[in-house]
Order: sequence, then structure tokens, then C-alpha cells
Amino acid sequence: MCAALRAVRADVLLSAQHFANEVACLAGRLCRVPVVLSEHTTLSRDLSVCRRMSPRRLIPWIDRPIYGLADAIVAVSDGVAADFSSLTGIPTARIHTIYNPVLPLGWRTGRAASAVHPWLAQKPMRTAVAMGRLHAQKDFSTLIRAVAAEPCRDIRLVVFGIGEDRGKLTALCASLGVTSRVCLAGFTPDPLGQLQRADVFVLSSRWEGLPTVLVEALACGIPVVSTDCPSGPREILAGGRFGALVPVADREALAAAIARACTAPTPRAPAEWIAQFRTETVAARYVALFRKCLRKASAEP
Repeated sequence: MCAALRAVRADVLLSAQHFANEVACLAGRLCRVPVVLSEHTTLSRDLSVCRRMSPRRLIPWIDRPIYGLADAIVAVSDGVAADFSSLTGIPTARIHTIYNPVLPLGWRTGRAASAVHPWLAQKPMRTAVAMGRLHAQKDFSTLIRAVAAEPCRDIRLVVFGIGEDRGKLTALCASLGVTSRVCLAGFTPDPLGQLQRADVFVLSSRWEGLPTVLVEALACGIPVVSTDCPSGPREILAGGRFGALVPVADREALAAAIARACTAPTPRAPAEWIAQFRTETVAARYVALFRKCLRKASAEP
């Protein structure tokens, strides 16, 4: 990494993957290049599912001295910042919250999907959409149980995503008798196009960092239901102003919120709220932070 930094004559090094961050910080110090480290997940929740003797449980003790060498630390949500500070003892004053650049330049709604799912092209009943890897973190099992419950008996669910839990979720649908109303649709190359055809988007996760798809759904102007998980949904939805927040793993609350969103959705998020997730907005914040780091580096002896 030091050779690459010298070859390109880097002004600033940005690292955005946890285990790469430690290496990046040390390399930047060796090469006298300012280093900005970015955290993208609620680390305490990631560590909580590790085996008791896993080396990953040493991360907070490793991060405390190494991250202290960084010129700046970025978290993708206030929740991630607070969680990381609590784990490592690094003051939140040293951590900058900069949201992920979810909406690219030229992004717009109203475009046609390249291959709309049949349930979204023709909707004899209201259709909810969920997206994400089929993994315990996303808790699609609770979502499927919610759709199977009485309040959602006239609602279908399309889940886009792939992952190791597909077999378990398929079996769950069969055992609940909802195979005619729940479709595990696999990967989609056009998530925005699918979202725009949905009646409601549902995020059922147990934890996140800043769920990109929740921002995309909000920007598409469709009703949104999300678990109030750490971290991100409460910030994205302004505490529930722009979408329903329900407790994590609460099937009854999730079912009621989905049914309610189909008939009495919360107000849409205004354009000025969505703007904070646009590429140009986020890029400007990073550039400002880089310049601050460069000014600090030039002032050092």
C-alpha cells in the first residue's frame, strides 16, 4: 500500500472497509499521507453474533490505538458513530457523520424498470417489496410471518435478494401456507424500477449501518415501513415522520404497520430532505473534510 501511495503521490487516503482501515492507517502514517477512515456498520451488533472465542472480539481493543492515529473518522450514520465511540472509547467529537451517497448524479424517478416483476406489473392486490441478502441480519422470517398474519391477508410480498437463507425462507413460506402470496424473486438489476411499482417498501432488519435501499424507497415516493433497528432507519425517516418505525422482530407490529401503510401512509419526504443523500451533497462534505485534513497536515512540522 505504501508503494501505491507513493506511486500516485496521494494527497489523502480514504479507507471504507473495516479490516482494511487498520492497514490504511498505518500505511498513511508511514508515508505521511493524511488518512480518513470510514465505518459502515453497527459494529457492536456484528460482534454480538461472533463466536465467544472469535478473534473479531478483539476489534475494539485493536481499533482504539490505531484509529487514534487517523486524521479523521467518518461514520455513515449518527447511530454508527455513537456505537463505535461506545465500543472503542474514541470521542464522538472526533467522528464525522457523512451519509452514504445513495442517489447518483442524474438520478430521477419515473423511469421504466428493465424487467418488472410480474406481481408488480399486474397487481390484483397490494404488493409489498423488500430487498437485501437472505441472511439472519435482514430477518425476512419475521417479515414473512407478518405477511401471513391477519392484517396482511390481502397483501403480497416480493423479496429481491440472494443468500444462504433461501432454503429456510422457502420452507417457512410453505409451512405458513403463503407461497401464493410471497415470492423470493432473487437478484434484480434494477431495484429502483421495482421499487417505483411497489405499494409499500418494508425493511425488517435486526441491525444496519445506513440502509441504502430505505433511502431509495423514500426517494421513489412510496410508503415505507421499517424496524427501528440500529442504525440508520430512525435518522432516514426523521424519527417516523416519513415512514413507520416498529420494534425489531415484532411480527404483530410489523403486520399492522404494513397494512396501515397501504391505506393511510405517512407523508412523503420533501426534496430538501432527500437531497442530503445525493452524490453531489455527500461529495462536497468529503471534499471539505479532505481539505481540513490537508490544512492540518501542512501546519504540522
